[in-house]
Amino acid sequence: MDERTRNFAIIGAAVLLVVGLIYFLASRTGPPEPTLGPGQTLHNPFGDVKPGGQGGARPGAASAAAPGGMPRVPAPGTVDPRVGFGPSAGGPFQKR
Repeated sequence: MDERTRNFAIIGAAVLLVVGLIYFLASRTGPPEPTLGPGQTLHNPFGDVKPGGQGGARPGAASAAAPGGMPRVPAPGTVDPRVGFGPSAGGPFQKR
């Protein structure tokens, strides 16, 4: 093997080494893959809500829902002070 061929082989090996090193570093330095927290799924991104915890209703708070689970809507022209557009039970804002 003459000197010219040896120089091409060394330069080619160095280029392959640099390209491989750049690929290795670029593939490892990205942001980590997102992971789901405890109790979270793709269909339930906020996780399981614990009673009394954040988002849970206060104990003893009156619910605007009827026993069947559907909200009680007042008839047109009538007013029900317990049902309306006010803050939610257990929400961060209290009624005045």
